[in-house]
Amino acid sequence: MTVLLGVIVKPNPETGINPYLLMGSDSLRINVNVNDNLSNQIRIENERKVFRINDKLVSMSGRVDSKFHDGFIEFIRENDCEITHLAELTLNHIKQHMSENEVNEGAKFVVLIGSCTDANPRLFSIWVDKNNLGQAGVMPMDVSGYGIGQYPAGSISFQGDIDLLHTFKERVGDNYDLTNVEQAAREYLLSAASRYPKTCNKNINIEIVS
Repeated sequence: MTVLLGVIVKPNPETGINPYLLMGSDSLRINVNVNDNLSNQIRIENERKVFRINDKLVSMSGRVDSKFHDGFIEFIRENDCEITHLAELTLNHIKQHMSENEVNEGAKFVVLIGSCTDANPRLFSIWVDKNNLGQAGVMPMDVSGYGIGQYPAGSISFQGDIDLLHTFKERVGDNYDLTNVEQAAREYLLSAASRYPKTCNKNINIEIVS
């Protein structure tokens, strides 16, 4: 797994700051040989995990077959469409792989898909666990009115690492300027990655659409 963070920013128009979506991750990928009891691990320290696909950002993390992982972004490119529909297509694509082709019994895959069309940042979280396909689904993330919303995924423990989100919110405060939020997101991801050194590194990648 990895650490992912999606951030929706909807400032009050009076601030003069345009709405935007930020997405970030660490850059560690661990390849394993499923035919060798998952013991032969290869660490790749500069793996890109956040991608810009037309007007969207997509990030992913998981423990899945490498061929599926490597072809996933191409699937998004080939099927890019209205974001709500794309999220559902993506969910079904992952579930089909998990049920028909995935050999790792502990396989999990999480995806964040977001956009900022017409100054309206939107974010969807998709989580699929091979051992619990019935609970797989798409969760829309949003901010009511003006404000900021931050949505972690991947290796993060939502209860055990809640302090990191509190620190992120305090760091941002009421300053939604992109430079400030991006720095807070980077600090969050660095702190989160340091808690999971076996699956994350401190090589942080951040993308923004507005």
